[in-house]
Amino acid sequence: MLRVLLGCLLLSGAMSMSAAAENAPGVTDSEIKVGQTMPYTGPATQFSAPGLAEIAYIKMINDQGGINGRKINLISVDDGYLPWRTANETRKLIEVERVAFIFGSIGTPTQLAVASYLNERKIPQLFIDSGAYRWGNYSVTPYTMGGVRPSYRVGARFYTRKGQLRYVAMIDCIVAETSRQDTKLNENYKSLTSKISPKRKQSLLHAQRAWITFRDANCKFYGDREGGTSARLSANECVLNATADRAKELKLLIPK
Repeated sequence: MLRVLLGCLLLSGAMSMSAAAENAPGVTDSEIKVGQTMPYTGPATQFSAPGLAEIAYIKMINDQGGINGRKINLISVDDGYLPWRTANETRKLIEVERVAFIFGSIGTPTQLAVASYLNERKIPQLFIDSGAYRWGNYSVTPYTMGGVRPSYRVGARFYTRKGQLRYVAMIDCIVAETSRQDTKLNENYKSLTSKISPKRKQSLLHAQRAWITFRDANCKFYGDREGGTSARLSANECVLNATADRAKELKLLIPK
């Protein structure tokens, strides 16, 4: 399946040009010549792994006979992640090597440096490894296509939603534990009131009401809306911790 998919992707570049092999640079009856720039050196070397993987994968396809009798000749060159080098290397690929199209090159600034050059010459610039949103602007650069990874905007929305879900889960967990601690507090309160004198029972009632008023007011301060998500978490944690501490305190007061 992967072999068929990659074959379709590569052939889409060749098919976007003239159907006749003799009129399509880089495409013959036996070969499809493809260009690519990668940061094999420089500050972005770690991002060149896809280039090495594609070279190896295409070699495997060629060893198995290629695509419809054509071997893929992927010319993957180093641009050091420098836009001026990308421009120079891309010109060599187009004007000297005569590749059919550019495939899977990495980098937003590097590919922006050659987008106009390639589109003016109607050379497909396919499946750029970049999350920039601008690659979908086909009215300006119709021969340029992103697609290797989602846009940074989509990624940001996903992680924001994931963060919101994590926040909701944390709140739910804290509320559930607070409910458990509140049950303990009530049990200890009832047990204590059953073992003390009416006078002390009345005193405990006033103390408990005063404690609830203080807890709620104090924890509400933590949850000031200007504090954002972390403040709301702190407010819920404040209620939980105060309730748990009060439950323990009342338990210690129960006569044995």
